[in-house]
Formats: sequence, structure tokens, C-alpha cells
Amino acid sequence: PAFTGIILFLFQDFLRKILITSHRERKALLIDIITNFLQLILLFVFAITGKLTIECCLWIMGLTFLPSIISGICWVKPGAPKSIAIWLTIKWHKQHSGWMFLSALLQWFAGNFFVLAAGWWLGLAALGALRLGQYIFGLLNVLIQAIENYALPRGVALQHSGSQFRQFLLRILTKTAIIVVPVLILLSVFAKQLLQFSGGAAYTSYAYVMYGLSVIYLLIITGLPVRIALRVGLLNKQYFIGYAWATAFSLLSSAWLIQQWQLAGVLAGLFITQLIVVSYWFIILNRKKIVSWKLSTSF
Repeated sequence: PAFTGIILFLFQDFLRKILITSHRERKALLIDIITNFLQLILLFVFAITGKLTIECCLWIMGLTFLPSIISGICWVKPGAPKSIAIWLTIKWHKQHSGWMFLSALLQWFAGNFFVLAAGWWLGLAALGALRLGQYIFGLLNVLIQAIENYALPRGVALQHSGSQFRQFLLRILTKTAIIVVPVLILLSVFAKQLLQFSGGAAYTSYAYVMYGLSVIYLLIITGLPVRIALRVGLLNKQYFIGYAWATAFSLLSSAWLIQQWQLAGVLAGLFITQLIVVSYWFIILNRKKIVSWKLSTSF
């Protein structure tokens, strides 16, 4: 059931991206709503009847993608495939997907190595506090990914317009900050209460984890326009190199940072790896005159 769910999810995600690219964002949102609504209803029904098992949950999570997939196909209305289009698609994937695949692996490794190292050197209590904080911030990941999925096709349409493209990136940053910054402030102000509610009174002493994650996410949203510009420009090799530098830093510094500053060293490492990636990407974009240093003062 897990494998079936993954395949159906990828198919639905493919349809959603087609709808977003063709500027039918409402229908792209609707296919997500269909799946999520059905999942919530079925999980609730099976839970209150006492029939919810892990296997049942996996089947529900997987099969509820089918109605949204059918809806997406009806809205996309795909015609008969053409051989020239298939070969062009294969050519583009061969040219660009390799770097993106390697980038995805390094992105996961750079982002999680400090977490894995924390579990090795600091023990379960510190690791639990860090993971709990990351779970609380997890909703922001979904929001940032949604903004990026919306912005990429828009950015592709504007990438050759110069100043309009830069202003578009600035608008994305401004709108994201308006949404995310108040949430970060609330998460920091009520850090102890949230940790106590989520994990118990023992975790209130780790409130500084929430403060550190708030700063890290502030850097993430600041670098979002840079990430979008890089992906729109198909600078996939440079995208990979940025994560390669971050991974190298993680491997070389994690032991020292954690041994010197414990959990605070983990947070510092996560911040620095993100800073390395964004800084390298920005330098590349500045050299190619896609994003200028002058515009960065507005960022």
C-alpha cells in the first residue's frame, strides 16, 4: 500500500504542476482539497469505529488520490502523445534531472546531518527536543513549498523581462514575509507553552530551540527569491554545487560544533549550512546579472 500511495501521489503531483504551469491554480488547489478531504473523513470514520490499522491507513492515504487524479486528467484533457514531444521530454530530463536528483540527495543530507549527529552525541532528550521543534515548524515547510510551486511557472513567464522579473521576486519575498514572519514571532513568544503542550513539561527548558529555528526559517524565506531565480534559470549544476558546499561544511564542522555548544551548536550548524547555500547561489545569480547586489538591499 505504501508503494501504491507513492506512485499515485507522484501522478497527482504531476497533474497539479501542469495545472499551475497553465495558470489554473484554483483547479490545482482543488485536486489537493479533494484528496485531503477524503483522507480526513475516511480516517475519522475508521478511527471512531475502531478499524483503523497501519495497513488500513496506508490504503486510505493512497487510494484517496484516485478521485483527484481522475479530476485532474479531465481538466488537463491530454491529447494523443507525439513521438517528437516524448523525445524532447527525454532529452530535457536527461540534461537537467541528473543534477536535480543529486541536489535532492545532498539537500536531505545537508539538512539532516546535524540532526543525525545530535542523536549520536547528545542523546535522546536533546534529539527529541530538536525533532519536536521541527515538527512544530513543519507547517511552514508546506507553506513555503506551496509558494515556490506557485512562483516557478510565473517566474518562467517573466524571466526574460529583466526588471519585471526582479520585481516579481521582490513581491514574492514581501508576501511570504507578511505571512511567515508573524507566525515566527508567535512561535517564539509562545515557545515554552507549545513545547509543553506537544511534549510535556520536560521540554520547556529547550525553548531556545524554537528561537533558533525561527531565525533559520527567517533566513530560508529571505533566500526564497534566490532559490526561485536559480531554478527558473535552470542553473541546476550551480544548484547542486551550493548543496555540495553545505554538505562539506556539515561533515567537517558537526563534531566540533556539537561538542563545543551542544544543541546550540546544532542550531548554529543548520543556520550556517543554509547561509552557505543561499550565499553561493546569490553570487552565481549576481555574476549572471539575474539578481543584482543593488536589488539585494531591498531583500
